[in-house]
Amino acid sequence: MINLQQREKVILAKYMKAEDIRETRKVIKDTIEFMKYQPKLKLYNISKYQLELESNLAEAWKEKQEKYNHLYRKNKMFSIDHATELYNKIRKEAKEQDEKIIRKEKPVKPKLEPLPYLRKIRENLSKSMELIETPSPRRTPTPEETYVTKKLQFQLIDNSRKSAFQRQETKRFYAEVKSKVQ
Repeated sequence: MINLQQREKVILAKYMKAEDIRETRKVIKDTIEFMKYQPKLKLYNISKYQLELESNLAEAWKEKQEKYNHLYRKNKMFSIDHATELYNKIRKEAKEQDEKIIRKEKPVKPKLEPLPYLRKIRENLSKSMELIETPSPRRTPTPEETYVTKKLQFQLIDNSRKSAFQRQETKRFYAEVKSKVQ
């Protein structure tokens, strides 16, 4: 216990000595700084009153500089603190927003063909060609019916029923369409 108190006293004495040294260095530095700005004085022409006035002026200037430095440091520290507070606040809000938003992944869709309607036309054409090439399960037509169907042309029966076609040479027609599409 006694050793600790003595040790603390030694540490305190060293600290106080260091503080005194710092103070004297600061005073010397300030006087040198002041002498840079102060004009060279001729001591034999200056009266005691003038020396007092100039020393008062120098002290006022020194106080003003200290006040300015103090305010500058204070403002700088305030701006740094304010910036860190803003940064933390923005970070916190961004984290909250990320927690609120549930991001859904976009479904991966197959790439579109350059002309999708041509694909549909090709599919329909291939289906109709297959239907033409396969024999129909119906009864075989009579010679009169075959003569009539060969004679008819590929055209609309009337404008009111556009889906009703008469067939003749359908294979040739589909072959022409297929060659145009491809």
